[in-house]
Amino acid sequence: MARQEGQLLINLKTNYPNVVVDVGKIVLGERPGKKTSHNQKRQQKELSIAVCALLNSGGGVVRMESEDKKYCFQEHGIGLDIEQSLGGHLLLFVKTWNCGGPEQRSAATKPRICSLSTGLSHRSFTLVVPMNSSDVAGFLRRKESCAKCHDENGPSAEKALLNFDGGAKETPLNTEECNFQDATARFLKRDKLIVGEVLDFTETTHIEFKNFSTENILEYIRKTLPNYVSAFANTQGGYLFFGVDDSSKVIGSHGKVGKEALEKTVAGTMSSMPIHHFCGSQAGVHFKTYVLSIYDKAEGLQGYVCAVRVELFCCAVCYDNPESWIVTGDMIERVGIGKWTELMTAQSRRLAGLCMCYVCAMLSKLFSVFCFSHFFFFLVGSSEIKWKPETICTNLFSEYPGLEDLMKKQIHPLNKGVLIFSRSWAVDIGLRRKQDVVCDALLVAENNQMEVAEDDIFHLYPENYILTSRDIPAFLCALVIVVLCFKFYLSDHLGCEIFNLLTLKQYELLSKNLHKAKDQCVLGVPGTGKTIVALKIIERIRNIFHCSTKEILYICEEVCGVSSNVNDICRSVTHVAFLNGDFPEVKHIVVDEAQNFRPEENWHQCAQELVKKKSGIFWVFLDFFQSTHPYGCGLKFSELYPQEWLTKVVCNAKQIYNVMFNLMEEILQEHNTDMPYEVLEELFKQAECAHSLSGDYIIEKNMGTFEMAEYVTRQCNSYIQQGYPIKDTAILCSTQHAAWVFSQILEPELKRQIRKCRVRLVLGLVENVLEDVIVLDSIQHFSGLERRIVFGIHPVPAQKEISLNLLLCVASRTHTKLHLLYHREKTFLRETSLDDGLLLPGPVDTKMLCSFFVQ
Repeated sequence: MARQEGQLLINLKTNYPNVVVDVGKIVLGERPGKKTSHNQKRQQKELSIAVCALLNSGGGVVRMESEDKKYCFQEHGIGLDIEQSLGGHLLLFVKTWNCGGPEQRSAATKPRICSLSTGLSHRSFTLVVPMNSSDVAGFLRRKESCAKCHDENGPSAEKALLNFDGGAKETPLNTEECNFQDATARFLKRDKLIVGEVLDFTETTHIEFKNFSTENILEYIRKTLPNYVSAFANTQGGYLFFGVDDSSKVIGSHGKVGKEALEKTVAGTMSSMPIHHFCGSQAGVHFKTYVLSIYDKAEGLQGYVCAVRVELFCCAVCYDNPESWIVTGDMIERVGIGKWTELMTAQSRRLAGLCMCYVCAMLSKLFSVFCFSHFFFFLVGSSEIKWKPETICTNLFSEYPGLEDLMKKQIHPLNKGVLIFSRSWAVDIGLRRKQDVVCDALLVAENNQMEVAEDDIFHLYPENYILTSRDIPAFLCALVIVVLCFKFYLSDHLGCEIFNLLTLKQYELLSKNLHKAKDQCVLGVPGTGKTIVALKIIERIRNIFHCSTKEILYICEEVCGVSSNVNDICRSVTHVAFLNGDFPEVKHIVVDEAQNFRPEENWHQCAQELVKKKSGIFWVFLDFFQSTHPYGCGLKFSELYPQEWLTKVVCNAKQIYNVMFNLMEEILQEHNTDMPYEVLEELFKQAECAHSLSGDYIIEKNMGTFEMAEYVTRQCNSYIQQGYPIKDTAILCSTQHAAWVFSQILEPELKRQIRKCRVRLVLGLVENVLEDVIVLDSIQHFSGLERRIVFGIHPVPAQKEISLNLLLCVASRTHTKLHLLYHREKTFLRETSLDDGLLLPGPVDTKMLCSFFVQ
């Protein structure tokens, strides 16, 4: 692919294990007396972009050629613009961005990603100062925290500083500033100005003068205004005067530009400025434009002064989009302001405490690494290479008989280290597999200096790429996180890093040879990540077999839940839509929540026959503990082989797991539904919580509906004040109708109690799950989804046989904080009548519906 100017491509044809960016020919070395040309500036910019992208994408290599054929590294060096060069073939080795480790105790830690420019500025006395990355991280976190704060007594002090043109201020300015701002307010009320007059105020923190020093006044405004607007809006607000010089003298514009053109240019520039909101508002920067006419002593019009008043902004205003890049596929792409801000404000993902213990456990199972007093010890034996993980090794060697001997030959004569196998590192991290690759292997061994050959030239990696015994634990930790980490399509804000790591059993499931494991039944207890594994299997099917979206079908219970949000990786339908539809292009099928399908639908046979025609993959995931009806699912369970079980609960806090454990025990004791109880009892015996993350379980009984609404509002308000995002919360009712009725009562209560808060607590349905809303819907519609905070509103079904199952569904959708609210007995009876669909006489309004709850 030909590279256009300003576009950087990834070189996919090298033998390097690193990502390689070719920047082409570049001027290198110091040449006395020579000025930097426009072409050199472009080259330096492209080199900076390439390095930034690699820093943000795990590191790599920048490959360059010298434009000067007479260039000699020993004689000319590389120039001040390139600080280091590693290797003689003009290779710049770039390690991944490091935002600091536990040993760095400074409070001012680095930001999460590298940026050449943040696009943000602030006001410091009379200067506009660009914010560096470290400044921005703190600034954005303060803005995010401020957006979540609730001041019941009125506007915050920071907000009050907006009103610097005469309004009351909670944080008073000094006397001089107040006098200048009073003078400014009087000045803007004048009808006309005299050219050459000197104003009775000067530049301050809140006032800036800019002279029209160009004939192209409108272009000058477009280029100058954003930087000052960003500075004022991000600090305390202020005024920018065009047409006044630094000595406070009125100069004005020439008469060729009219008032309307000036106002339109200001408005157009303001509307195009990048902004980011942490609060619920979508408003732009608040500003006002004043265009004052200037006359000479003979009353002749000489031009205009254009003044722009900028208010303090609630969140963040950029003068330009941030300059930060990442590697995506074979391209380098600029990070958008939304994603950039999210990464800059994210708390460091350094492992500590609970998460470190979890990774230690995974390391011990995968790579024979053990944890003692927070230190890792790499136990590899005195004279052998450990081969890990054992399950994958055994399977690979049985499938490819010559592979083991080949690997022994390759690692000879090394005798101390670990050899780590994967069917495909690319597939492990969500990329497409190369069809001719049998497996990937990573060797970590003592005295192992490998050379990389390309174009008949050997290049040694720099010395600081060679691991020492101190580096190996950190390296293996990072490897575990990269290989076992996943991003759930519907939520990447799970509150604890271990929720984003696969268990060993999940990893083994996903590492199966899909050419052989075409039929698979996966059973699990609640909270073991079945939906996560189902979606990861779909991703692997796509990457291993190079499938299109139409060739993979995901069948689940509710289209409103997971399926409507994963259409970029597969085609998704409900089981009802599957039975009524035609799918000629489908080759592979993954079925989730199959326990809730109906026995009379014959769905299993239909899916099996469709897949067999194309020799495709057919995986079925079930959790009978979470059945939503008592009739079975139409499967002959004794014939469902091969089977795999998921029994480690990783999606719920310890207290939530305890609730789930007790409910599962009661379900097994009651035997109320058509389920394979013998198998479930074995599953239950093996169930365990994989961590000790603490959570909260609160149950409230004998509540009226208005009491529930007040309780939910009060708790949501408290969680927002503690820093929880709005989208962390879900409110789940027994039916959709009950959810609709409760929303009619809750929404006015939310508005009433939080009307003074800048954060808008917006309610939404499951269809809006990716938006910044509190989801309020039925338990069944929320299938396959999870939230940190869940309110269960009287989770009692019409069918008594599945009451425990429905309650278990609510608990399993909760990560850390579960609130169960129950109606009074009479209220429950009336709600049951509503939920059963009894028609109400005459027109129905909210008050009438409420009466059915609270009388």
